[in-house]
Amino acid sequence: MLTQFRRGEEIDGPELNMTQYSVVETKEEQEMHYLMPRRGPFRLLRGYKLKSRYAPVAGYRYDGLYEQHQFGLKTDSIKNCYRYTVILKRLDYQPPLATLLNTPKPHQLDQWAVYLQWIAREMKKEGSQIKYATWRLAEEQQMREKDEWLVEQNAASTAAARGFRKYVTDPRKAGYKQS
Repeated sequence: MLTQFRRGEEIDGPELNMTQYSVVETKEEQEMHYLMPRRGPFRLLRGYKLKSRYAPVAGYRYDGLYEQHQFGLKTDSIKNCYRYTVILKRLDYQPPLATLLNTPKPHQLDQWAVYLQWIAREMKKEGSQIKYATWRLAEEQQMREKDEWLVEQNAASTAAARGFRKYVTDPRKAGYKQS
């Protein structure tokens, strides 16, 4: 099974090689409910719109095999939506995630820019300047939100690191056996 994480938020999970992903979806969307019964390993694609420090800068990236460790669902009947939270465990014997973070490469970024230009040309060709402007504003807004989220996450992790006290060793006092 191939799963795409295109939007939502992703933070580090409770253990090493684990990640927690959460997304709010309306009853009409419900992409995540397909993951609920799934227990075996699946392939994960991360998208550039995902609020995550592991998300690619542009495009989509295959990030390896994962298995579902825990799944949660909260219903909000007032807003008519669901909040899905899933904790994923990265399977062993795969290339380290750090090597994947080096993608996309410069030539791939160039190809992504060409792709976005092609989309813009196609929208303009259809004669829908309003559709193009709406799409462009939505893309910029999503990227701004992602950047703000990343800044908040970095500030929170820095503050947490400052909150931990470092170990201080006191020299041993001479006891009755050390005279």
